[in-house]
Amino acid sequence: MVPAETTTGFLSFARRRPGADRWSDEAWSQLDEHARSLGLVGLLVAACCDPDPQVVPEVRDELFAALGQDLGDALGEEGSAPLSDRMNRFAAARGEAPLASAVARVAFEVYDLAAHSFVVDDVLRAGRVMAHAGPGRDAREAVRQLIRLSRRAARSALGHLDGQLEVVHRLGNPELPIDYPDLDRRVGDYAPRLFAQRLPSLVASLLHDCRRTRFVFVLWARLRGVVIGKAHLAELADRIDPRDPLRLVEGLLHRRATCDAIARAAAAAPEAHRIEAAFLASA
Repeated sequence: MVPAETTTGFLSFARRRPGADRWSDEAWSQLDEHARSLGLVGLLVAACCDPDPQVVPEVRDELFAALGQDLGDALGEEGSAPLSDRMNRFAAARGEAPLASAVARVAFEVYDLAAHSFVVDDVLRAGRVMAHAGPGRDAREAVRQLIRLSRRAARSALGHLDGQLEVVHRLGNPELPIDYPDLDRRVGDYAPRLFAQRLPSLVASLLHDCRRTRFVFVLWARLRGVVIGKAHLAELADRIDPRDPLRLVEGLLHRRATCDAIARAAAAAPEAHRIEAAFLASA
């Protein structure tokens, strides 16, 4: 897949806009490298974190420890073992989809998500969005997962496409069921490049009033030990201007040290990549 069709493909479009040459080729190359390592969610986490981001391994390890214990009990294993190894053994015995379900269930319990009116399936759907928004992934497939987060997410996604007024109106009626095969077909009628260009705008439209979208970012960050809050995500939504794509890029280029810190946190959590692989396989 060419970079312009991936979830961070908006960078390819931004680089061709007037004024993009104010930054050096080296700066753009560094940003592309961060995009290749972090994907859309990680890149936008870097865009909204404090300049000196708070990385707390205990935040990451809280879930990893609980998940390791849960999988060990399911496998009949005693004692401790590397989480990635235990996930691999569980997937070999039960399958990737049951592994993704186990991760969702443990995260639901560890983060006490019932208190926030979530259900386990909300975690599973958020994990799939997070995984499909990863490095090098098809922007169109990421949107197909995004529309499953909520009716609000589906309306926003279809509203970013031309000629979808009727279906957007229908999605606004909570009494009507959501026809996901039809939505998937409509998304499939457009090239991945279109979604690559519009994904930041789509995310921004949801961050303020779709808590399931915010949770995608919180989950990605927690799996890497990165601490972000609702205020960070609200600021991110305000920084994304669909009329001026270079505004987001400028913020990222000025946050190279922050991107480096987030990339180091991600590299220190290989278990997060294994979890995302399970979510990908379960979709």
